[in-house]
Amino acid sequence: MGLLRALNWVNEMQITDMDFEMDCKRVVDSLYSSRTYNSDLGDILSDCRTILATSLVNSHVKFIRRQANDVAHKLARVATAQASFHNFIDIPT
Repeated sequence: MGLLRALNWVNEMQITDMDFEMDCKRVVDSLYSSRTYNSDLGDILSDCRTILATSLVNSHVKFIRRQANDVAHKLARVATAQASFHNFIDIPT
């Protein structure tokens, strides 16, 4: 679900080239698998595949180990303490 929300958000921001890093290997492997899943997970993966194939064609989803994803975990902890919504975005030029 988090990946789908991230893909939709990046798409709405009109960012076309984005690398997504996840520490859940099962989700990344399932996303790139040709296997179909008859479940809510299958529907979410299908939606993710559609967005990647149509709107974010130059984007990729990659697996990284949790230790390498420390910044995302720290940012998530800070975000839960915020009273209002914030976009944490820095697009290099």
